[in-house]
Amino acid sequence: MPRRLAQALGVAQAWHEVAGGALAGRAPVERLARGVLTLREPLEPWTARFRELVPELVARMIEAHPELGIKSYRVVGLGAAAAARPVKIHAGRRIAKSGDPD
Repeated sequence: MPRRLAQALGVAQAWHEVAGGALAGRAPVERLARGVLTLREPLEPWTARFRELVPELVARMIEAHPELGIKSYRVVGLGAAAAARPVKIHAGRRIAKSGDPD
């Protein structure tokens, strides 16, 4: 199996583990590149709950799967396209949102 395909499957499996099948199916991993995990924002009625949960879910994913090398994440989609910037994840599980001081 090619390395990139294996990595993509590993990332998708890790996201499924932490997010659960229902959310992972509606908000799939788009890619992982240079330590930035890109997720597709789900459509309503899942959008608001996804926005609440995603920082904690990504933090869990980092803790459970350090081998993936995730350093930050971003969300893309209809409502998130303008704000598709990496968001830093700091040690101690503090999640800094865009605009927060480091």
